[in-house]
Parts: sequence; structure tokens; C-alpha cells
Amino acid sequence: SSANFLDGATDEDLEREVPARNGTESVGTAIGLHMLGHFNGHRGEINTLRGMQGMPTVLAVEGTH
Repeated sequence: SSANFLDGATDEDLEREVPARNGTESVGTAIGLHMLGHFNGHRGEINTLRGMQGMPTVLAVEGTH
């Protein structure tokens, strides 16, 4: 699972280059850009829609367990 990989990832694992749209990028960069950044963008969209409906926002700690 992703959690198992991240728990045991070494600096070498995170620096490994992987294919990307415009060449390559490190695993660490891919995690930061695509997993964390992309997720947070969608959470912002969800929170906008929830706010328009008078609902509370989804917090950063929700859905992580």
C-alpha cells in the first residue's frame, strides 16, 4: 500500500527518477505535485460546493484514516 511504501521510503527511493509527461521527475516530486497538490485542489473544489450549500467544509485531517 501507499502507507507502507511511505513508511519505509529512503532518500534514495524518493530521489529515483520515474517517467513524467515532459521527461522524468523524482518519486518525491511526483508525490508532492500529483498526490498532495492534486488532492488539495479537489478538496478546495469540494469545499466551495459545500459552502455554497451551507454545509461545513472538509478539513485537512478528515479522510486520512
